[in-house]
Amino acid sequence: MTVDFALGIDVGGTKIAAGLVDGRGRIRNDKRVATPVGLGAYAVIDAIISCAREVIGKTPRSDVVGVGLGVPSQVDFDRQEVEFSELIPFVGTDVRTLVSSELGLTVTMDNDANLAALGERRFGAAREVDDFIMLTLGTGVGSGLFLAGQLYRGAHGLAGEIGHTTIDLRGPGCLCGGSGHFETLFQEAQTPAERALVLAAGLANLINTFNPRLIIIGGGIGNGDHRLVHDAAQRATQQSMAGRKHLQIIPTTLGDDAGVLGGAALAFAEADERERFVR
Repeated sequence: MTVDFALGIDVGGTKIAAGLVDGRGRIRNDKRVATPVGLGAYAVIDAIISCAREVIGKTPRSDVVGVGLGVPSQVDFDRQEVEFSELIPFVGTDVRTLVSSELGLTVTMDNDANLAALGERRFGAAREVDDFIMLTLGTGVGSGLFLAGQLYRGAHGLAGEIGHTTIDLRGPGCLCGGSGHFETLFQEAQTPAERALVLAAGLANLINTFNPRLIIIGGGIGNGDHRLVHDAAQRATQQSMAGRKHLQIIPTTLGDDAGVLGGAALAFAEADERERFVR
């Protein structure tokens, strides 16, 4: 029996992770390499392609339904173009087409936090949850919004930038041009207690705005510091309104693989959509 695979690729500020995933969410082969951030967009794209080729190995291309590529950028999902990118200068570069042409596979690109949300929805803690938020804490702060059973991308695919919401009007400047943002305050917090305080404020904003049933915290920091998640969750529920009722705030169940599994989930979903269109 032929087994279909999808290739999930998660590009972060420090590492690129790729995994060949089957339909049950089992990673059959994977690889991680450092992200050559300082060398420019094309060096990062070359690293993505090299990593992907190694993971695919001798697997026939006909057994791979597609590629889901997550990038730490704002992505216009319909046009498959990067609109804004702090960490890697992807704006103006046709990332999707370059990766697709080199791999000989259909590639769909999205924001990395959106993919982490898709991974939790298909393979993780949110499989039966229609309203949840995936919050990623790593080199930056991002979020994927799953509302009423659908990933919410906004009018042009740019929604979910919780890291760039303002917490302190007099706060430090951000690379995006704003000031006092959740992401900057979290990065500049000096102690675990300060970090928990900033994270709690961000969580309370999410709770009061979206009334989710579940908030999952992942990313390099969120996945590795469960005490931070616990302390911030307690503070956030104290600061929130009625939306705190029946709410769970938990660390990711997929660990460091959330982005890779989310990329695979996107690739499987896009392949299913193409098949329905043909029919």
